[in-house]
Amino acid sequence: MSQKTPRASGAVDTVIGARIRIYRQERNLSQVALGQRLGVTFQQVQKYETGSNRVGAARLLEISHHLGVPLVKFFPDEEAVTQPAPDADPDFAPISAFMASAEGFRLCRAFLRLRDGRMRKTILAFVEGLAEW
Repeated sequence: MSQKTPRASGAVDTVIGARIRIYRQERNLSQVALGQRLGVTFQQVQKYETGSNRVGAARLLEISHHLGVPLVKFFPDEEAVTQPAPDADPDFAPISAFMASAEGFRLCRAFLRLRDGRMRKTILAFVEGLAEW
């Protein structure tokens, strides 16, 4: 009798994990707090969010309930899954780490609230100038 081996996580798992992190952070929940609600460790939540561990259907439904987010919001559109792996870009790791941080999340959320395209361009040019200074 053969045993089933768990499938490795893939692009869809990474997208689902990233969305879990975004919705958790939007609700000002720590990984510890979400883990307690789910009955798992914060390390397990961290593994779900990075996509290193797959999230089963029942667990995703439970996460959806605790975050108050419709289940469908966690699933990627086809384009998100068919893009080249971000790991191919050596600059991706620090960008991903920054976006996963509380500071990166706050900065991105604030920037996206700016409706004026000219203001966004001005701020982007300003920050790029500071980075070159």
